Amino acid sequence: MSDQNSINLEWVCGEGVAKDYAARVSSDGGQVVDSVPFVPPPEEADLYSDAQFDPLVIVGAVLASGMVLRYVRELVLDLKGREIAILDFSGTKPQVRVVPVGKASQIIMKSPDGTIERFSPSEIDKIEQNLAALLSPAK
Repeated sequence: MSDQNSINLEWVCGEGVAKDYAARVSSDGGQVVDSVPFVPPPEEADLYSDAQFDPLVIVGAVLASGMVLRYVRELVLDLKGREIAILDFSGTKPQVRVVPVGKASQIIMKSPDGTIERFSPSEIDKIEQNLAALLSPAK
């Protein structure tokens, strides 16, 4: 990877696009570690229960932090009006996922200490600044 700061993260995506996402990670110099079915947190289970949605999988990957920023930027700019992108840094691995049902597009960023910040897609610069700070190595 061109960027020495690599991130081990989980990216939740539809089963139908998981192979394409994994191929993209590999072509961008990253490494796909595993792929497993996604089980939403209990408090979010109702948000993922619609049978119309493609089953979700977690693609575990190691990516350069710059690539993570680029992928998240593209995700935010592609939100379709009623989706919530969650950037969760509170677990053992950062996780990026989209909740398919919301009132309006928003981005929720959960820090390692559990602090939650909410953004609109138009605040892409603030999102990137906060994400870059979370991805930078501890000093």
